[in-house]
Amino acid sequence: MPLKQIVFLFAVGFFYLGLSYAEIVDTSGPNVIYITIDGVRYEDFFSNRPDPRLSKNDSAQLMPYFWSELAPKGVLFGDVRLNQRMEISNTTGISYPAYLSMFNGLFTKTCESNDYVSSCPRNTVETFPERLVNEKSIAKRSVAVFSSWKRIEDAVESVQGKITVNAGAVEFVDPFFPDAHSEVNQNQRDRLGSNPSDISERPDDITFKHGLIYLKNHQPRFMYLYFTDSDTHAHQGRYDLVVKDLRTYDKWLKIIIDMLGKMGTYGEQTSIVLTTDHGRGIGAEWIHHGRGLQAASFENSKRVWGFVYGPNTPALGSVIHPLYGHINLRPTMEKLLGLELLPFEAPPMKECLLF
Repeated sequence: MPLKQIVFLFAVGFFYLGLSYAEIVDTSGPNVIYITIDGVRYEDFFSNRPDPRLSKNDSAQLMPYFWSELAPKGVLFGDVRLNQRMEISNTTGISYPAYLSMFNGLFTKTCESNDYVSSCPRNTVETFPERLVNEKSIAKRSVAVFSSWKRIEDAVESVQGKITVNAGAVEFVDPFFPDAHSEVNQNQRDRLGSNPSDISERPDDITFKHGLIYLKNHQPRFMYLYFTDSDTHAHQGRYDLVVKDLRTYDKWLKIIIDMLGKMGTYGEQTSIVLTTDHGRGIGAEWIHHGRGLQAASFENSKRVWGFVYGPNTPALGSVIHPLYGHINLRPTMEKLLGLELLPFEAPPMKECLLF
């Protein structure tokens, strides 16, 4: 082969390698880390103490780091102590319809199940993470989802494979860092077996470890972390484990914030958005949620809460605000990510935006 041709081929190869590398380390921002902790009652979140009716011998704080270090530096929505309300954007008060609304920005009317049935298919609307890829030409690897529940994969993208998604008991192998997640995958195999195809959920610590590794290696423009242990344990009536879960989530928030603090410009340009998908019933019905409850319990389970923190958010703590719902989360995160809002979308939660 002539020398000029060899040089040309090497030049082309390095050119494409450079493009690939540039996509991997793109930290131009702005960035959002979106975290949902499933089925966490506003009663527990805002009181920051175990419910004395459900926990007789434990009065220690549930989320001490969040309330001392994060809450005063961001904006809180749905604070019942101020008679504020944030609620679900669906008719059922269950999980999958809530996540559809979060990602497509529309009130969910027809989906009434968490299962994959004809009325509850994959999201049919382009989601805002997909918009980052389609409109901003952001690399697929820079828009990532790690979820403990497999069904989330249908809520976060309308076209499968458009973004990076790892959900349920599926091992994750990063093609750019092939060995980075090996230890976490092995830990999952040790706990769930080597072929957990019939398992729809995995423990949250597996999801968290995957997300933390990915955050460090890729510094994504958008990353979504979905945690489910809090809802699973509530359905089991194990309030003691719900308390433990909230304290664990609090520690994980600190780990994420500490990591961002060491990531230079990327960390400085990253916002955190935290919420839940539904509340829970009252009294003995606290373990449940949805329309099967008594009227008062169902109304209570419709109440949720939200929190936004970052460089483009004022330090206001709990605020007075209009009635907000899950449909207001998408436009809020789009504004934080530099996307223009679409005509069908609800207003963003303006109290948490400095622009």
